[in-house]
Amino acid sequence: TTTTKTSTSTSIFKDDDYTPPTEENETNKNKIIWGFVAAIIIILILIGISQNSNASAYSEAMNEYNNGNYETAVMLFENLPADYKDVSYMIDDAKYQNAMQYFESGDFMTAESLFENIAHYGDSANMITECRYQNANAELNNGQYIKAMELFNALGDYSDSKSLFETAENNILSINRRNGYFADDYSMIGHWQDASGNSVTYTRQNDGSVNANYSLSNHYGNHYKITAGIHYHSTDSGGWEKQWIYFRIDENTVQIYNYIDGQTYTLSRS
Repeated sequence: TTTTKTSTSTSIFKDDDYTPPTEENETNKNKIIWGFVAAIIIILILIGISQNSNASAYSEAMNEYNNGNYETAVMLFENLPADYKDVSYMIDDAKYQNAMQYFESGDFMTAESLFENIAHYGDSANMITECRYQNANAELNNGQYIKAMELFNALGDYSDSKSLFETAENNILSINRRNGYFADDYSMIGHWQDASGNSVTYTRQNDGSVNANYSLSNHYGNHYKITAGIHYHSTDSGGWEKQWIYFRIDENTVQIYNYIDGQTYTLSRS
Protein backbone atom coordinates (compact mmCIF):
# COMPACT_ATOMS: atom_id res chain seq x y z
CA THR A 1 0.00 0.00 0.00
CA THR A 2 1.43 3.32 -0.97
CA THR A 3 0.69 6.37 1.15
CA THR A 4 0.71 9.70 -0.63
CA LYS A 5 1.68 12.72 1.51
CA THR A 6 0.31 16.07 0.60
CA SER A 7 2.53 19.07 1.34
CA THR A 8 0.82 22.24 2.42
CA SER A 9 2.37 25.74 2.78
CA THR A 10 1.08 28.56 4.87
CA SER A 11 1.46 32.22 3.72
CA ILE A 12 3.14 34.60 6.15
CA PHE A 13 0.57 37.19 5.14
CA LYS A 14 -2.88 36.86 6.44
CA ASP A 15 -5.77 37.92 4.36
CA ASP A 16 -7.01 40.14 7.11
CA ASP A 17 -3.71 42.16 7.19
CA TYR A 18 -4.43 43.76 3.85
CA THR A 19 -6.62 46.80 3.75
CA PRO A 20 -7.52 47.90 0.30
CA PRO A 21 -7.21 51.65 -0.35
CA THR A 22 -10.37 53.53 0.18
CA GLU A 23 -11.56 56.58 -1.67
CA GLU A 24 -11.14 58.66 1.51
CA ASN A 25 -7.47 57.63 1.93
CA GLU A 26 -6.72 58.45 -1.69
CA THR A 27 -8.36 61.85 -1.26
CA ASN A 28 -6.28 62.66 1.82
CA LYS A 29 -3.10 61.58 0.05
CA ASN A 30 -3.90 63.82 -2.90
CA LYS A 31 -4.61 66.72 -0.56
CA ILE A 32 -1.18 66.33 1.07
CA ILE A 33 0.59 66.15 -2.29
CA TRP A 34 -1.21 69.16 -3.71
CA GLY A 35 -0.67 71.08 -0.48
CA PHE A 36 3.07 70.44 -0.73
CA VAL A 37 3.10 71.49 -4.37
CA ALA A 38 1.15 74.64 -3.54
CA ALA A 39 3.61 75.52 -0.76
CA ILE A 40 6.54 75.18 -3.16
CA ILE A 41 4.77 77.35 -5.72
CA ILE A 42 4.06 80.03 -3.09
CA ILE A 43 7.69 79.97 -1.94
CA LEU A 44 8.91 80.35 -5.53
CA ILE A 45 6.50 83.22 -6.10
CA LEU A 46 7.67 84.95 -2.91
CA ILE A 47 11.31 84.48 -3.92
CA GLY A 48 10.54 85.98 -7.29
CA ILE A 49 8.75 88.93 -5.71
CA SER A 50 11.65 89.44 -3.28
CA GLN A 51 14.21 89.31 -6.08
CA ASN A 52 12.23 91.83 -8.12
CA SER A 53 11.87 94.07 -5.05
CA ASN A 54 15.61 93.85 -4.32
CA ALA A 55 16.47 94.58 -7.92
CA SER A 56 14.24 97.67 -7.91
CA ALA A 57 15.67 98.91 -4.59
CA TYR A 58 19.23 98.27 -5.76
CA SER A 59 18.58 100.23 -8.97
CA GLU A 60 17.18 103.15 -6.93
CA ALA A 61 20.22 103.11 -4.63
CA MET A 62 22.59 103.11 -7.61
CA ASN A 63 20.76 106.08 -9.14
CA GLU A 64 21.24 108.06 -5.92
CA TYR A 65 24.90 107.03 -5.82
CA ASN A 66 25.50 108.06 -9.46
CA ASN A 67 23.80 111.41 -8.80
CA GLY A 68 26.15 112.12 -5.88
CA ASN A 69 23.47 111.72 -3.22
CA TYR A 70 25.69 109.44 -1.15
CA GLU A 71 23.91 109.73 2.20
CA THR A 72 20.63 108.65 0.60
CA ALA A 73 22.43 105.91 -1.30
CA VAL A 74 23.90 104.54 1.93
CA MET A 75 20.46 104.43 3.52
CA LEU A 76 18.98 102.57 0.51
CA PHE A 77 21.85 100.11 0.23
CA GLU A 78 21.63 99.34 3.94
CA ASN A 79 17.95 98.36 3.51
CA LEU A 80 19.01 95.59 1.09
CA PRO A 81 20.30 92.15 2.17
CA ALA A 82 24.02 92.40 2.86
CA ASP A 83 24.73 89.46 0.53
CA TYR A 84 22.75 90.87 -2.40
CA LYS A 85 25.06 91.57 -5.33
CA ASP A 86 27.84 93.98 -4.23
CA VAL A 87 25.77 95.76 -1.57
CA SER A 88 28.41 95.47 1.18
CA TYR A 89 31.03 97.07 -1.08
CA MET A 90 28.66 99.79 -2.27
CA ILE A 91 27.77 100.75 1.31
CA ASP A 92 31.44 101.33 2.14
CA ASP A 93 32.12 103.15 -1.11
CA ALA A 94 29.08 105.42 -0.74
CA LYS A 95 30.18 106.25 2.81
CA TYR A 96 33.68 107.00 1.51
CA GLN A 97 32.37 109.29 -1.24
CA ASN A 98 30.14 111.04 1.29
CA ALA A 99 33.16 111.67 3.55
CA MET A 100 35.11 113.01 0.57
CA GLN A 101 32.33 115.49 -0.17
CA TYR A 102 32.65 116.93 3.33
CA PHE A 103 36.44 116.96 3.05
CA GLU A 104 36.36 118.85 -0.25
CA SER A 105 33.88 121.36 1.19
CA GLY A 106 36.32 122.13 4.02
CA ASP A 107 34.29 120.48 6.80
CA PHE A 108 37.25 118.46 8.01
CA MET A 109 35.81 117.54 11.41
CA THR A 110 32.71 115.91 9.89
CA ALA A 111 34.83 114.25 7.22
CA GLU A 112 37.17 112.84 9.87
CA SER A 113 34.25 111.37 11.79
CA LEU A 114 32.85 109.75 8.64
CA PHE A 115 36.21 108.31 7.59
CA GLU A 116 36.63 106.85 11.08
CA ASN A 117 33.46 104.82 10.53
CA ILE A 118 35.06 103.13 7.49
CA ALA A 119 38.72 103.10 8.56
CA HIS A 120 39.03 99.61 7.03
CA TYR A 121 38.07 100.81 3.54
CA GLY A 122 40.52 102.06 0.92
CA ASP A 123 42.76 104.90 2.08
CA SER A 124 40.32 106.01 4.79
CA ALA A 125 42.96 105.61 7.52
CA ASN A 126 45.24 108.06 5.66
CA MET A 127 42.33 110.43 5.06
CA ILE A 128 41.65 110.54 8.81
CA THR A 129 45.17 111.87 9.35
CA GLU A 130 44.84 114.29 6.45
CA CYS A 131 41.57 115.62 7.90
CA ARG A 132 43.32 116.27 11.22
CA TYR A 133 46.15 118.03 9.42
CA GLN A 134 43.76 120.23 7.43
CA ASN A 135 41.77 121.01 10.57
CA ALA A 136 44.98 122.07 12.34
CA ASN A 137 45.81 124.32 9.39
CA ALA A 138 42.33 125.85 9.57
CA GLU A 139 42.80 126.62 13.29
CA LEU A 140 46.19 128.19 12.52
CA ASN A 141 44.78 130.33 9.72
CA ASN A 142 41.89 131.43 11.95
CA GLY A 143 44.26 132.64 14.67
CA GLN A 144 43.40 129.80 17.06
CA TYR A 145 47.08 129.23 17.79
CA ILE A 146 46.75 127.28 21.04
CA LYS A 147 44.39 124.75 19.45
CA ALA A 148 46.61 124.58 16.38
CA MET A 149 49.59 123.71 18.56
CA GLU A 150 47.64 120.87 20.17
CA LEU A 151 46.53 119.47 16.82
CA PHE A 152 49.92 119.74 15.11
CA ASN A 153 51.62 118.16 18.11
CA ALA A 154 49.26 115.17 17.91
CA LEU A 155 50.20 114.70 14.23
CA GLY A 156 53.85 114.11 15.09
CA ASP A 157 56.00 113.90 11.94
CA TYR A 158 53.09 114.02 9.51
CA SER A 159 53.87 116.35 6.60
CA ASP A 160 55.17 119.72 7.93
CA SER A 161 53.29 119.50 11.25
CA LYS A 162 56.37 120.19 13.36
CA SER A 163 57.18 123.33 11.38
CA LEU A 164 53.59 124.58 11.60
CA PHE A 165 53.56 123.86 15.34
CA GLU A 166 56.49 126.28 15.66
CA THR A 167 54.68 128.79 13.44
CA ALA A 168 51.68 128.78 15.79
CA GLU A 169 53.98 129.12 18.81
CA ASN A 170 55.92 132.00 17.27
CA ASN A 171 52.68 133.81 16.44
CA ILE A 172 51.69 133.65 20.11
CA LEU A 173 55.10 134.91 21.23
CA SER A 174 54.94 137.74 18.71
CA ILE A 175 51.50 138.84 19.92
CA ASN A 176 52.56 138.65 23.57
CA ARG A 177 55.73 140.68 23.01
CA ARG A 178 54.00 143.26 20.84
CA ASN A 179 51.28 143.86 23.43
CA GLY A 180 53.38 143.39 26.56
CA TYR A 181 51.35 140.37 27.67
CA PHE A 182 52.86 137.95 30.20
CA ALA A 183 56.12 139.88 30.31
CA ASP A 184 57.09 138.53 33.75
CA ASP A 185 55.92 136.64 36.83
CA TYR A 186 53.77 139.55 38.05
CA SER A 187 51.56 139.48 34.94
CA MET A 188 49.72 136.38 36.14
CA ILE A 189 49.09 137.35 39.79
CA GLY A 190 45.90 135.62 40.92
CA HIS A 191 44.17 132.26 40.86
CA TRP A 192 43.21 130.86 37.45
CA GLN A 193 40.99 127.79 37.06
CA ASP A 194 38.66 125.93 34.69
CA ALA A 195 35.49 123.96 35.41
CA SER A 196 37.47 120.71 35.73
CA GLY A 197 39.67 122.10 38.49
CA ASN A 198 42.82 122.61 36.42
CA SER A 199 44.52 125.67 37.86
CA VAL A 200 47.54 127.90 38.21
CA THR A 201 48.06 130.36 41.04
CA TYR A 202 50.65 133.14 41.30
CA THR A 203 50.89 134.86 44.69
CA ARG A 204 52.96 137.95 45.55
CA GLN A 205 55.09 137.39 48.66
CA ASN A 206 56.01 139.97 51.32
CA ASP A 207 59.54 140.20 49.92
CA GLY A 208 58.17 141.11 46.49
CA SER A 209 58.81 137.71 44.90
CA VAL A 210 56.04 135.63 43.30
CA ASN A 211 55.20 132.12 44.43
CA ALA A 212 53.59 129.72 41.91
CA ASN A 213 51.35 126.70 42.41
CA TYR A 214 49.69 124.65 39.69
CA SER A 215 47.78 121.44 39.07
CA LEU A 216 48.83 121.22 35.43
CA SER A 217 51.18 118.45 34.30
CA ASN A 218 54.76 119.67 34.62
CA HIS A 219 58.36 118.61 34.87
CA TYR A 220 59.84 119.32 38.27
CA GLY A 221 62.01 122.37 38.66
CA ASN A 222 63.55 124.26 41.56
CA HIS A 223 62.87 127.53 39.80
CA TYR A 224 60.35 128.97 37.37
CA LYS A 225 59.99 132.07 35.23
CA ILE A 226 57.54 133.53 32.70
CA THR A 227 58.97 135.01 29.52
CA ALA A 228 56.75 136.29 26.68
CA GLY A 229 54.00 133.98 27.91
CA ILE A 230 56.00 130.78 28.34
CA HIS A 231 56.18 129.31 31.82
CA TYR A 232 59.61 127.67 32.28
CA HIS A 233 61.05 125.37 34.94
CA SER A 234 64.68 124.85 35.76
CA THR A 235 66.79 122.91 38.23
CA ASP A 236 70.00 124.17 39.81
CA SER A 237 72.00 122.03 37.42
CA GLY A 238 69.79 122.16 34.33
CA GLY A 239 68.62 124.70 31.75
CA TRP A 240 65.20 126.22 31.36
CA GLU A 241 62.49 123.88 30.03
CA LYS A 242 59.13 124.92 28.56
CA GLN A 243 56.14 123.77 30.62
CA TRP A 244 53.25 125.68 29.01
CA ILE A 245 52.46 128.83 27.04
CA TYR A 246 49.78 131.46 27.68
CA PHE A 247 47.54 133.12 25.10
CA ARG A 248 45.39 136.04 26.25
CA ILE A 249 41.66 135.92 25.46
CA ASP A 250 40.78 138.88 27.65
CA GLU A 251 41.96 140.40 30.93
CA ASN A 252 40.58 137.52 32.99
CA THR A 253 40.73 134.58 30.58
CA VAL A 254 43.73 132.75 29.15
CA GLN A 255 44.28 129.74 26.92
CA ILE A 256 47.14 127.40 27.71
CA TYR A 257 48.99 124.84 25.64
CA ASN A 258 50.82 122.38 27.89
CA TYR A 259 54.06 121.08 26.37
CA ILE A 260 54.14 118.19 28.83
CA ASP A 261 50.80 116.49 28.12
CA GLY A 262 50.00 118.11 24.78
CA GLN A 263 46.62 119.35 26.04
CA THR A 264 44.96 122.75 25.92
CA TYR A 265 43.14 124.51 28.76
CA THR A 266 41.07 127.65 29.13
CA LEU A 267 41.38 129.21 32.60
CA SER A 268 39.57 132.14 34.14
CA ARG A 269 40.85 134.35 36.93
CA SER A 270 38.77 134.08 40.09
